[in-house]
Amino acid sequence: MLLQPCFFHKHPTPTALSSQVGWWAFCVSLVACVPLFVCMSLASSVEARSTAWRQGDLAAAQRYAAGRPLLVQVSAAWCSPCNQLHREVHDTPAILPFLQRAVGLRIDFDTPQGQAITRRYAILDLPTLLLLDATGQEIGRLQGYNGKEAYLRRLHALFQQHNEVLSLQTLRTQRSLTPHEQLRLARALLVRGKHPQAYALLRPLLFQPSSVGQDATRLWGRWLLRVQKRPIEAEAHFQRAARTYANTPAFGGFLYWQANSLHQQNQTSQAIALFTQWAQRSPHDSLPPMLLADFLLHHRLSPDRSFTAIQQAFRRLPPHTPLYKKRAPWLFYLSAQYHQRQGHLLQAHNALRQALQLSPHTAIYQNFVRQLPPLPPSSALHTTPHKPKP
Repeated sequence: MLLQPCFFHKHPTPTALSSQVGWWAFCVSLVACVPLFVCMSLASSVEARSTAWRQGDLAAAQRYAAGRPLLVQVSAAWCSPCNQLHREVHDTPAILPFLQRAVGLRIDFDTPQGQAITRRYAILDLPTLLLLDATGQEIGRLQGYNGKEAYLRRLHALFQQHNEVLSLQTLRTQRSLTPHEQLRLARALLVRGKHPQAYALLRPLLFQPSSVGQDATRLWGRWLLRVQKRPIEAEAHFQRAARTYANTPAFGGFLYWQANSLHQQNQTSQAIALFTQWAQRSPHDSLPPMLLADFLLHHRLSPDRSFTAIQQAFRRLPPHTPLYKKRAPWLFYLSAQYHQRQGHLLQAHNALRQALQLSPHTAIYQNFVRQLPPLPPSSALHTTPHKPKP
């Protein structure tokens, strides 16, 4: 079933409204644009609170801190959990009591400063929040985001200077660690630069047929690629992982990381081939073309090919199903990225409106709306809802 929303046309030509239906269309357009107006109205209050965070430079933040600890958040604009964390915690009054005890610093993962921080502190997951002392030594960290209340509890414990390494090592002297505890200790050692000890704990978990095995395999591969910048080793690691977990939901993620490893070796055509071959083997699965589009847009490669991949993913995605509700918002988001880069402002707004209709509380979509230039009033009249073509 081919989906052909208006924002998929590369050269749209809006038609004028007739005088007989002008007022009615204007009213409908106001209703259709409500999600956009709501997002824009929230922007000013969020941005006002976000000024509690400094931007960019760790050395400058240390000088400003004058002996106080630092809270350093490392995130990326393309990271959906990062956007959600900012919206629900870091850009709200809930963070202010912690920023009264430490100087807050925001680091963009994709900047040179972000890459330097990633290597220095072994940033394995996004988002990551570091608590550093005045000298820059790590006190502790939070990785990932699993909801506001749980995050604030973990943040409170972080300020209590809970030492996960010591507690797990003490526990290890009393009994054998469970695989989950072993993975937690390995991660804690890895980010503290104790790579041999971490690997000794990870090695028996790698490539095991369990969720812990998948997490351990993902952790070691990310360390090789993100922190150590060893793409050849990382590619071999993720290639084995993709083979090992070929019949599990984890397969797509490992193949995506393998493609990133190849891209870092300037083997982009081989990376793209991973997705196209997968799409040929699974002709009814929307995930291969969706991940291909994501990969191409993320690395700013071949806009036309990314557009084709988005269309192919929509064709393979059955409407009015749980899978459609799960995957379609991200496809609309990818569509918005494509059209924004092509200068198709109307189609970009329309794609984001569809994403927000399906997933109204997802911060990365809301933030993208705020980043887009607003539509001229006349253009807003021509936005039409996306519907699958029968």
